[in-house]
Amino acid sequence: MLNGWSRSGQRPEFDVVTGISTDAIIAPLAFLGSGYDPPLREFYTETNTSDVA
Repeated sequence: MLNGWSRSGQRPEFDVVTGISTDAIIAPLAFLGSGYDPPLREFYTETNTSDVA
């Protein structure tokens, strides 16, 4: 969703973010802005279970 917002040019700036579980990974990057879309996309598309477990 964040990447889609960025591509559309309508991504909001967040004052506060929170997250539990996988959203705890997304939250800081959402707060930091669209410049962090590439590492966010990479984490969710190129990370395997063996990379984290």
